[in-house]
Amino acid sequence: WDVLQIQQWYDAQNEYAVLSTYVADSTNLNEDGSMKNVNGVWEVPHLCSIQWENGHVRNMQAKAARLLKKPKLTTLWAAGLSFSRCHAERTVPYDPYT
Repeated sequence: WDVLQIQQWYDAQNEYAVLSTYVADSTNLNEDGSMKNVNGVWEVPHLCSIQWENGHVRNMQAKAARLLKKPKLTTLWAAGLSFSRCHAERTVPYDPYT
């Protein structure tokens, strides 16, 4: 799993890429750890819409991105999984006021 995650980060071809997604239920995994196809094609969650709720930004329900050859660059972040080089946290630390 970790080898695949690192390879996906390299495939993004972006030094500051943050791989982020909603993690699938473990029942959607094959025995070797790979994902099962959905509807006969390779699909992954894709965050593409937000909404304002009580003064806060929230992701709307994820759509599906199909048959990607490499990670899709986007502007949104999912709290389910986040993976990047550690310099991202050093460059942009957590906000101590949230």
